[in-house]
Amino acid sequence: MGIAVQSLEGEGEKDERVFTIIETDPICGRVVEASESAVTYTYAGWTYLFCCQECLEMFQKSPESCVIYLAHTRSAYVGHLCRYQRASSQPRLSVGVSSR
Repeated sequence: MGIAVQSLEGEGEKDERVFTIIETDPICGRVVEASESAVTYTYAGWTYLFCCQECLEMFQKSPESCVIYLAHTRSAYVGHLCRYQRASSQPRLSVGVSSR
């Protein structure tokens, strides 16, 4: 599930490579960067990253079903619309005076 993104640190002196693990939230599909503050859960020896507590709780309700679904589909996530996606997908209302 993870993608290692390679970046170089330093200018010509050392060839230090820093790897950042980027995961796809298995519930909603949002990209989550691994960090100390990331919401994680380990199931069957695999650590999953989540964009929010809501997605973690959805996974915890039925982790086996989620893993089986992910293993047997081409999708990298279940398809739940989390609070971040609901907030960004709500229609924007224009407030103003109509020009009649």
